[in-house]
Amino acid sequence: MTGAEITIEVRLAKSVLENEEGMNHLWVHLEPLGGVKQAVLELQLPAGVHWDGKVKGYPQDTSGRVIIEQPEMPNDLLLGIYTIQPIDCGLVSLSIDVSLIDHSGIEICNTVLVPLSIVDAESVDEETVEIDEEVIRRVKEQALTEPTSTHPDGSNSGMLDCSLPKLIRYDPHYRSELEEKYRVEGTGL
Repeated sequence: MTGAEITIEVRLAKSVLENEEGMNHLWVHLEPLGGVKQAVLELQLPAGVHWDGKVKGYPQDTSGRVIIEQPEMPNDLLLGIYTIQPIDCGLVSLSIDVSLIDHSGIEICNTVLVPLSIVDAESVDEETVEIDEEVIRRVKEQALTEPTSTHPDGSNSGMLDCSLPKLIRYDPHYRSELEEKYRVEGTGL
């Protein structure tokens, strides 16, 4: 070994992910990597599980890998994962790969497999779901510092927009004034 050892700690916000319209977060902690200029993190997910593609403060390359520009420092990354369409329930694994090239030109890679239970969204038992309060706290802190809403004057409030969406009602029997004036009723043929 050349002195660059990769230590990865991964924690989930909750122990399960709902199979349909589910949301979860991963907290990935990387210990300082000595003798390295740059490292790359890649997330591989099972079919039907998606990543929101955002990692605050970290650039990404064209293939979606996260670039760790300061590997000599501890790095904490929060990754949001979710499901949209119903997927099969059961135990799956997420793969987190961290790779680097040390000053000797040797490529070093470490992979961590994270088990995740996919459960039926309709029958989630809240009492059996394990919650990691530290991950939840970090997600909330990040949400408060992200620009998410703006005032009408264009300034950013820094607060989450939790207002209800505008409800649009459609009346199939409504006719505008012009429709009423120029409407030709069918002849019943």
